[in-house]
Amino acid sequence: MHTTGNIPVDAQASRLIQLIGELRRIWGKDFKRGQAIADLSETQFQVLRLLERLHTETGTDACGHCPCPISTLAARLNLNPATVVRAVDSLERKQFVRRRRCEADHRQIHIEITARGAAVRAEMLARFHAHLVQLLQHMEPDTINSLIVGLEGLVCAARELHAIPKGRKGN
Repeated sequence: MHTTGNIPVDAQASRLIQLIGELRRIWGKDFKRGQAIADLSETQFQVLRLLERLHTETGTDACGHCPCPISTLAARLNLNPATVVRAVDSLERKQFVRRRRCEADHRQIHIEITARGAAVRAEMLARFHAHLVQLLQHMEPDTINSLIVGLEGLVCAARELHAIPKGRKGN
C-alpha cells in the first residue's frame, strides 16, 4: 500500500473526497444565492465561463466570431452533448448566448456569449472572488500557500493521468 508520510494514500483520498464534498455543499449554497442574479444552473454558468475563456484563448474566426460548436463545449466540460444543448437552449432564451451558423460550413452552428451573458458571468465571478477573498482572510498565509501548491499539484497529476495538454484548461 502506498503511503505519504504516515497516512495511507487511500485514507488521504477518502479525506479529500469528504472535504471536497463539504466545500461543494457550502459553495453550492453560495452559488444558489448568486444564482438569483440570472437564474442560472451550475451547468449554464460553466457554459458561460467556457465560452468566455475560449473566446480569449482562440480569438475569432474569419467572420469575427468565436467558433464554438456544441461538441466542443460538451467535450471541454466533460458533459453529454444533450445536457449542453439544454443548457444552451436556456441561456439563449435568457439572451446570454446566441447560435450562429458557421459561414464556412453551414452544417455547423456556433455558440457565442452575448454582452449580456458576459456581464452576468463577470458579476457572478466577481461575487465568488469576493467570497473567496473573505474566506482566505480567515486563513494563515502559509496555509493559503500550501493549499495553492497542493491544488496545483493535484491539477497537474489529473492532467497527466487524463492526458490533458498543459496549455488547455478545464472548464
